[in-house]
Amino acid sequence: MKTTITLLAIFTAIFVLNAHNDSHELPPIPILGIYPSASIVAGTNTKITPNVLLPMLSAL
Repeated sequence: MKTTITLLAIFTAIFVLNAHNDSHELPPIPILGIYPSASIVAGTNTKITPNVLLPMLSAL
């Protein structure tokens, strides 16, 4: 479980940083697009996913 969350966190951080560097604005649609795929990756840990993503997004 921790491995899944860690990999998801790394992927999310890379995606968000790339989006931030490209446009200097965080595009809302691609970020919202993370949630369905993240839910698939996390499987039963879908309730944890927003708790992992939101602190990263707010950090930027």
